[in-house]
Amino acid sequence: MTYVPLRFVSQTLGAEVGWNQQTKQATITTAERQLVVSMDQKAEVPSSRRITDQRVQVLVDKLNEATDISAMKQIRTYFSPYFTDLFINTLVQSKGLENDFKFKTIYQSGVTYKDDHTATLVQSSGMNSDNETLYRYATLVYADKSWKVSAVSFKKVTEILNP
Repeated sequence: MTYVPLRFVSQTLGAEVGWNQQTKQATITTAERQLVVSMDQKAEVPSSRRITDQRVQVLVDKLNEATDISAMKQIRTYFSPYFTDLFINTLVQSKGLENDFKFKTIYQSGVTYKDDHTATLVQSSGMNSDNETLYRYATLVYADKSWKVSAVSFKKVTEILNP
C-alpha cells in the first residue's frame, strides 16, 4: 500500500484543503463539491477485553451455519451463546442470513474495535469469475462476559483490474 499526502494530491487537482483538529477531519473543496475525510481512530482496548482468535473462529463458523436455519430446531437456544437476542430475532424473521456464501478466511486485521465493547469483523470471499468480491461485516458486542454477533451486513464489490 502506498500513502500519498492528501494536501499534495488535492492541490495538484486544484482543490483547497482544510483541517479540523477537534474532529480530526480534512475538508477538500473543489469548484463543484466538498469532500470530508475522517481519520480512522483505533480504540485502545485492553488485551483482557480483546476477542480471541478461537472466539472469532467460533463466531465465523456459527455465522456460516446461520445461512440456512430452515431445518434447525431450538434456534434461540442454539445460537444464544454466540449471537445477541436481537440478532437471533432478525435471523428468525428472515429465515437465515441473506447470503449463503460460507466464509472461511479470517484475516489478522479483520477485527477492528470501536471501543472496549464494540468491534467489527470483516471477511471477504475472494474474487469470483465476474471480478466480484463479497464482503461480510459482522458487528460484535461484548455481552454476558463474551463477544457476540449483534448484526451482519454484506456488500458486493466489482473489482477493476488494471484499467
